[in-house]
Amino acid sequence: MEKLNKNWSEEIQKLTLKKLDVMSCVKNYKEPFNGCVSKLDHGKVVISDVVVKNYFPLPGDKVLAEYESIEDMIKDGWVID
Repeated sequence: MEKLNKNWSEEIQKLTLKKLDVMSCVKNYKEPFNGCVSKLDHGKVVISDVVVKNYFPLPGDKVLAEYESIEDMIKDGWVID
């Protein structure tokens, strides 16, 4: 696999491609916050802010980013946390 983003290891990028799902927590090397995948439909990804309810991280109402594919999301710096 060719690395999609130079700031993350090939291993974490492969894991993201394999395991990303709705409710997955994600992080971005260039942002001071994490996100939560609120929608994953036909490869399209929506990342929302994180709210904690009963000690569990859940997607909030604020959309942080939207991508046409998981690969585009990784290229922009997001990976599974």
